[in-house]
Amino acid sequence: TADEPETGKVQVRKKPADSGATGSPYSLAGAEYTLYDKDGKNAGTLKTGENGISNVLTVPCGNYTLKETFPSPGFDLDTKTYNVTVRADEINLLESSEPPKKGTVQVNKKSSDPKATESPYSLAGAVYTLYDKDGKSAGTLKTGEDGTSNVLTVLCGSYTLAETSPSPGFQVEAKVHNVTVKADKLTVVESSETPEKGTVQVKKSTEDPGAVGDLYSLAGAEYTLYDKNGESVGTLRTGKDGTSNVLTVLCGSYTLKETSAPSGFELDTKTHNVTVRPVLNSVVESSERPKKGKITVRKVSSEEKEKKETDTMPVAGAVYSLYTTEEDAREGTGETGTFVIREDGSSDT
Repeated sequence: TADEPETGKVQVRKKPADSGATGSPYSLAGAEYTLYDKDGKNAGTLKTGENGISNVLTVPCGNYTLKETFPSPGFDLDTKTYNVTVRADEINLLESSEPPKKGTVQVNKKSSDPKATESPYSLAGAVYTLYDKDGKSAGTLKTGEDGTSNVLTVLCGSYTLAETSPSPGFQVEAKVHNVTVKADKLTVVESSETPEKGTVQVKKSTEDPGAVGDLYSLAGAEYTLYDKNGESVGTLRTGKDGTSNVLTVLCGSYTLKETSAPSGFELDTKTHNVTVRPVLNSVVESSERPKKGKITVRKVSSEEKEKKETDTMPVAGAVYSLYTTEEDAREGTGETGTFVIREDGSSDT
């Protein structure tokens, strides 16, 4: 009988090319390697277990090649061809390093208020950090002018995404996004951010400090705030002290006009330009002209007043003083004006 040929053994140990590729969806089990003899014929198959180590294949001594023909879950095929020399009673342990499959992540940032699109608002420059399951940073994403970020390539698996620096005019998004990265797929995270706002208030005063009393009131003046397109964004109404309510609006440039004057005052015809800044209260000072009346004196004698006879008594040169209160008149203080009677008994106004 012919002598039995001498034999040796072949085994594979598989490792991930990236040490972070552990746990689902990655597995070292199930990778298949085919051993070919010098004539290219199949000499046997090796299949890895959970630890990445395969079964042992016993073959005649000689020269062989080994190729991975089926990868394990989460890995790409190892394209390397391994040359193997099998010697008698030896085990050839081949190390196979496989590249793990990866996925990509991107952020698409939008404003929660579609009107917050121009200066001081910008979608560019927001920074988001991607964290792995252990809380370690896996990379950062930064948005451009259109709110779309760069693309980050990472291992497959579960992550969290948080905004770490907002873009101009926006608050930091408080929401933490859960992200599942899948092999060869782009995961787009939608981020809706809240724009910063400011406030506007009116402080109304009178041009004439003497405009007080029942005929005059600082309460009830109405002012309308208009945006750059001339659209009304809200109304301010003054109280007794001339201070209005506070209006919260987006930051930017506005105009303010009085649309209804309070009792005793003329309408403020001035158009006030207002710049609203984040968090700050913009107080607009409005000084209004009080309405006035006219007084004139007509002096006649008691005889003429009673129509008994034509007044022939001289009246020119008589002087009358005007006071705001009876007390001032009695004391002769606080005079607000005088009337000098002319020849015909009339005064100036």
